[in-house]
Amino acid sequence: MATSYRDPEEAVALGVRIRLARKKLGLTLLELAGRTSVSHSQISRIERGLFKGGSKNVQILCKYLRIEEERISSAEESQHLALRLERLASSSAKWRRVVAAFAEALEAAQNTPPST
Repeated sequence: MATSYRDPEEAVALGVRIRLARKKLGLTLLELAGRTSVSHSQISRIERGLFKGGSKNVQILCKYLRIEEERISSAEESQHLALRLERLASSSAKWRRVVAAFAEALEAAQNTPPST
């Protein structure tokens, strides 16, 4: 049964899971399209989380890639976050510096003892 995604972040997370599964199998968008009869442009949109809950094409891809449409685990959330940060950092030198500064600030906060 199809899962309805009310939260766009859930759709993005499922899209990331689909992309990772496709890449793990070594398939290009065109190859997966040929095997599932879902157009490569639609697969690209799905991988970016640009789909409506209950999409038949999402169901087809999940079935082919053997992905359950359940909510993601915390490990998958971390992987999704890492991909988002990677995408931002690779978009430009400015964003690479922003992501690096953000990571440094988080690391500094993690190493700072709590105030008493």
